[in-house]
Amino acid sequence: MPVFLDGVLVVNGIFSIPLSTLESPVNETLERSSALPLREYIGSDENRLVKTAVESVLDGQSRYCPLVLHGPTGTGKTMLALGLAERWKEKHPTNPAIVTCGADFARSYAIAVDTDDISELRKRYRKIALFVLDDLHELHRKPAAQDELLHTLDALRDRRATVVLTHRHSPDFDEKLSAGLRSRLAAGLSVPLLVPGGPARRLLLERLAELHSVVLPDSALDLLASNPFVRSNDQLTVPQLNSAVVQLGHVARTKEQAITLDVVKSLLSAEASTRRPTLRAITEKVCKHFSISAPELRGPSRRRNVVRARGVAMYLAWNLTGKSLGQVGTYYGKRDHTTVLHACRKTESLQQSDSAIAQAIDHLSQQLHGP
Repeated sequence: MPVFLDGVLVVNGIFSIPLSTLESPVNETLERSSALPLREYIGSDENRLVKTAVESVLDGQSRYCPLVLHGPTGTGKTMLALGLAERWKEKHPTNPAIVTCGADFARSYAIAVDTDDISELRKRYRKIALFVLDDLHELHRKPAAQDELLHTLDALRDRRATVVLTHRHSPDFDEKLSAGLRSRLAAGLSVPLLVPGGPARRLLLERLAELHSVVLPDSALDLLASNPFVRSNDQLTVPQLNSAVVQLGHVARTKEQAITLDVVKSLLSAEASTRRPTLRAITEKVCKHFSISAPELRGPSRRRNVVRARGVAMYLAWNLTGKSLGQVGTYYGKRDHTTVLHACRKTESLQQSDSAIAQAIDHLSQQLHGP
């Protein structure tokens, strides 16, 4: 039978954490998170510690301060942290909260120092009930900002505030963080996020198929979940699962045929014998289709045609290359991954309402990945 633990649905060892029921996010940072492909975090035994972490946030007891979520790209750190912030805000709508990233925190601190406004900055950051900081590694080579964060965490601990941070790996072994900050982080709970195991992959594929309106038979889901299209010692991440579902949907639309086990086997065989399209190849095809230059596409231009082309490029890059949102953002003008998330969801929405965008995506996908 399904069991709910502090809003976490647990069935046969697989758990699903709904990340928000809000129709609109609670602030600008969370608005960008609304571009997430899934509005839930799915895990199994390999990530069972995540359930404990979620309970510590949602029950409002602040047993761990801070909570640090760490793991390789594609494991859902940002999705989980920002989604939990939304869940927390639903339960505590009147309590002050700040959701930011390492780069923005460092930028705010530098501006406050330059404008002699540091007291206002500290008042704003140290009098809140929830603090979420994504991408802690963005404070590398910023010792003053690290020191400010350390004292901010101390103040929030004294207030028994809820604090969630994300990092690429365990902060205990990050020598680019100050010894004092590492020690402070070690006093909280550090939770590794691992790539999903077989049972979680199966449920993730079901959810992604629903999201992209792709009909996959059980036999196809079982085969995809068995992890057959990952080379060498690589591990399967959610972006790779998403890429497989999107490619199958493309085949079904362009060939006007149902997805069978043979179709899936054909895709996997092609995956084994061909390379995924590169970011450079995607950029070249998109620029030619939209009649713009690569510097325009990757630059700061906000012209409508360029923005739409950039959104298509990011959408294709994320869905066809298996690269993380952060890697895609870095290539397209050093944009952060939340910006890429927003662009992907915007493009996905346009695909449903704008026939020109839909045709562009299908045409470019066919060129990039073959029929």
